[in-house]
Amino acid sequence: MAGPRDRVICRAAWASRSIQVRCATSFSILAALLGLFTAATGQVVPPNEIAVSPKASLQDAAVELARRYDSFYRQKDAAGMASLYAADGELVSPGGEVIRGRDALKAYYRRRFASGASGHRITVLETHGLGDSGFSISDFSVSAPTAGQPSASHLERGHIAAVYAHDRTGWHFALVQPSVTPEVGG
Repeated sequence: MAGPRDRVICRAAWASRSIQVRCATSFSILAALLGLFTAATGQVVPPNEIAVSPKASLQDAAVELARRYDSFYRQKDAAGMASLYAADGELVSPGGEVIRGRDALKAYYRRRFASGASGHRITVLETHGLGDSGFSISDFSVSAPTAGQPSASHLERGHIAAVYAHDRTGWHFALVQPSVTPEVGG
């Protein structure tokens, strides 16, 4: 169960009560997931797949991974996107699909880029390190295709909960889970 500190952090970040409850729950879930992903941090990753320097703090790594994520997204570089993740990293897509491993992530991002998604932007709000792992809460926005209108797009905004794994090659995403904020009055 989330503690009082979790709820205070959420209130400071988001004013809406529904987000506060969801966020407090997310901290508990993320903390539990960190234990599951810590085992993966000892995995050997070839030097050409280094995401962020092993000496970087989690805050610096989270900001750098976000910068690279946005850069690879802008370049529509599916291989670059997949390289940001741990070898067994996971993405829960905005549609709910769970994508596991770099090959599957590469295929997912190819489809995502082909759909017309562009203009991704991440702002890291906070990070919490726990040894060789940690998690962050970020804001994001992306221009996404509008369903049923092939040439139209709309701006999606929301939050990203990310779990990080650290090994001898550096920091990587172990899990990324975005949540899209519903449009009001649309």
